[in-house]
Amino acid sequence: MNFPVALAFLVLLFAFTFFAIHNEQTDPYMDEIFHIPQAKQYCQGNFSHWDPMITTLPGLYLMSVGILVPVGKALGVQTDFVCSVLWLRSVNLLFAIGNFYVIYAIMCKLHQKGKIEPKIIVTALTLSLLPLLFFFNFLYYTDVGSTFFVLFMYLLHLQGNKALASLVGIIAIMFRQTNIIWVVFMAGLTARKLIVDWFKEISGSGYQRKSLKEHSNLSRSSQPSEDNDVTLFQIVKLLSKPPQNKELNLMYLIFNILKSSACNIMIILGFLVFVYVNQGIVVGDRSHHTASLNFPQLFYFISFTAVFAFPYIVTPGKIYNFLTSFKQISSYVKAFMFVTISFLLIHYFTYVHLYTLSDNRHYTFYIWSRLYSRHYVVKYLLIPVYMYSYWSFSTLLNTNSHTDEIWKTVFGICLIAATVPQKLLEFRYFIIPYLIFRLNIRPGSWVQLWTEAMLYIAVNFLTIYLFVNKPFKWENSSDVQRFIW
Repeated sequence: MNFPVALAFLVLLFAFTFFAIHNEQTDPYMDEIFHIPQAKQYCQGNFSHWDPMITTLPGLYLMSVGILVPVGKALGVQTDFVCSVLWLRSVNLLFAIGNFYVIYAIMCKLHQKGKIEPKIIVTALTLSLLPLLFFFNFLYYTDVGSTFFVLFMYLLHLQGNKALASLVGIIAIMFRQTNIIWVVFMAGLTARKLIVDWFKEISGSGYQRKSLKEHSNLSRSSQPSEDNDVTLFQIVKLLSKPPQNKELNLMYLIFNILKSSACNIMIILGFLVFVYVNQGIVVGDRSHHTASLNFPQLFYFISFTAVFAFPYIVTPGKIYNFLTSFKQISSYVKAFMFVTISFLLIHYFTYVHLYTLSDNRHYTFYIWSRLYSRHYVVKYLLIPVYMYSYWSFSTLLNTNSHTDEIWKTVFGICLIAATVPQKLLEFRYFIIPYLIFRLNIRPGSWVQLWTEAMLYIAVNFLTIYLFVNKPFKWENSSDVQRFIW
């Protein structure tokens, strides 16, 4: 399969699914009842109007106006026509196609396509069909555009265009305020590269002045090679020995990090000003979007990852390696610590949002009511599953030289910031961290790739089928309800 064929397939699939959904649900549905009227106000030039029920910044509406109004003028049709439900939803199709290209470009940059280009194309096509992302391609939600601009920012960062990446980061924040986390992620990656380069320069030069004999032990223990990662321990060890050359001074490193991350730092500072002036990160209705320390969100994310990346997470070889890793007492100590900490986090920090318990249109309602709520002990019995999934998750990231301990630390911090404060169990919050994880693991075997693709296709088919063919009504309402992620 080559890129044009994959693109053509995706365009046809998106178009067919789009019209299948729109023909059944022509009116705004769920959060669209807020987003679409707001976009129409902007289309009419009324930028002072704001629906207080909307909690995100107006990036989606501004982008829609910037795309649709010029199209309407070019076609000679009225603004009301191009700002209809159909046309507004179609904006996300542009972002969906953009996501496919950006995912492909990131994979090429991270894994040096060469002989594995066919696998990269299939991976990009498959990740474009990620069920959470795929479904919202066809409704007027912020998720698809938000994902596109975060991934586009990541691509520009990998290409070394940090200024433009920062500009795209601002657009991403305008779609969703929480995307500031991924601006921080880019700053962290910049710092990681400078730290690794600094470490290599120091450890490789023997501080450029001291004798080889004096530093032979350091060179053997901490000299990185193409096959070895730079560990945090090695960096701390070097920091304990003051360099003699001022150009290798720690302060010089810090200055370099600040200079290279200046654009991202300015965005972060500007965002902090916004939070201070706005008295919070949420705009509009805050009653159902209060922050909490919902640490079990990390376990929900790792479970989400285990399901949608199961051809990589759950393999006979990985299960065998996991079980046979318990050969030393230290392994049992680590397992005991994981279980203990997990138990405490689940016991003291589990929060259940009202929407999770009451809205039976969402799949999370059924997952919670039929799994986690079946018996109070279930959430504790899942800890071994979380432990294995986390171990497999981490070992997959170990397969690439660029996803070293520093990278994983930066990603881990951003993952915690993106999930833990959320009281609501909402799978859409997992889209971006999942894609970043998935993009940074090596393309698997053809069996893994096609198994993953078939899983996504099957889930998407079921989701669209239920949405289109299984509507229902509530007892106290005449409105048609549909199942949704």
